[in-house]
Amino acid sequence: MQYLSGKKLSEYLEKLDYKKICKQLGEILTKLHNQDIIHGDLTTSNMIYIKNNALYLIDFGLGFHSYKIEDKAVDLHLLKQALEAKHYKIADECFKIIIKNYKANQYKTIIQRIPIIESRGRTIKLINQKYLYFP
Repeated sequence: MQYLSGKKLSEYLEKLDYKKICKQLGEILTKLHNQDIIHGDLTTSNMIYIKNNALYLIDFGLGFHSYKIEDKAVDLHLLKQALEAKHYKIADECFKIIIKNYKANQYKTIIQRIPIIESRGRTIKLINQKYLYFP
């Protein structure tokens, strides 16, 4: 196994050229998904950035092979959630850049699946000043 002497992206994304990094991430995910590889835990904590503009995905412990549209869309959905949780100030812009540069086989179908996946999640509604959770 190779040692990567770089920065964990989760700690530095806002301080770096995040637009360039997100473009690169979209391109990396294209290559990954075109080989039917699902990372399974796409967060910026599982990415290392090295000064020479190299971005590495690490920790494929939850990874697997799948040709399914659903699995690829879930990978992207998890990344979107991770960005929203850790990098909320730039999350929307980052995800738009990633998707713009994501050109995997059947990418339109994959992208169209993301809102369907999101709709399955729990929603919270404020009714009479009380939060109700709907599965």
